[in-house]
Amino acid sequence: VDAFTGEGLRGNPAAVCVLSCEADPMWMQRVATELNVSQTAFLVKNSSEEEISPFDYELRWFSPRCEVSLCGHGTLASAYYLFATKAVKGDLIRFNTKSGVLPARKIGTSSSESFQVELDFPVMTTSPCDNSNFVLTETLGGASVVAVSTSGRGDLIAKLSSEEHVRGLKPDFDEVSACSDFGLLVTAKASAHSAYDFVSRFFAPRFAINEDPVCGSAHCALAPYWAKKLLKNTLSACQVSERGGRLDLQVKWESMRVLMRGEAVIHYGYKEYPLNI
Repeated sequence: VDAFTGEGLRGNPAAVCVLSCEADPMWMQRVATELNVSQTAFLVKNSSEEEISPFDYELRWFSPRCEVSLCGHGTLASAYYLFATKAVKGDLIRFNTKSGVLPARKIGTSSSESFQVELDFPVMTTSPCDNSNFVLTETLGGASVVAVSTSGRGDLIAKLSSEEHVRGLKPDFDEVSACSDFGLLVTAKASAHSAYDFVSRFFAPRFAINEDPVCGSAHCALAPYWAKKLLKNTLSACQVSERGGRLDLQVKWESMRVLMRGEAVIHYGYKEYPLNI
């Protein structure tokens, strides 16, 4: 499933695996490594017989190298697939994840096959960083770094002087691995007359993802970061990787949540793996 795009072979691809029961994490990791996309999502339907259950599906995400605690495009891809195939009734799915229960809503008219999915994710705080701008400038091939911050999960956030610098970036991935505990986010205000408020790219070579085409979880930090700078809580963002993708964002300060909307395109395929439980 290509997430955060309405066009096939764009956005961020995620594999969605629907399981009949819980599986061994080592087996899930082997499958994710075999599929070798930035994230593989594993879904197990809640079999509880309780009249009111707190969630509908268990959801876990694995990169080719390890399990992750939060993934935006894997969640959007999972929800889009379940809605599109009518595997769920209604317009709400609640996923039980390592980051808590994450709601996903179907946004669109019932008479149309076209729809978006709105994810409800936690705000990720950011704070100014003491790391030298000069060091990051070297890591980013001489790009003009205006400011450096860190996110709550350990990303470095480098604000550049222009959208053009973000688009033209050619980072040294070995140095990116060394400079951040998680990943490196590079961002800038969108150019004049753009349809977007800001642009970004995300690099995570520590997780065998040199560049993540469109990273939803990164926007848990970028949305509040730019909301404060632009003095607006509703934002439109573009991740300007080679595949590219769009996210419509809203920061809900009272609940410290980020709502992010996006489209997806399903590429149907089927492969059966022996389930090692």
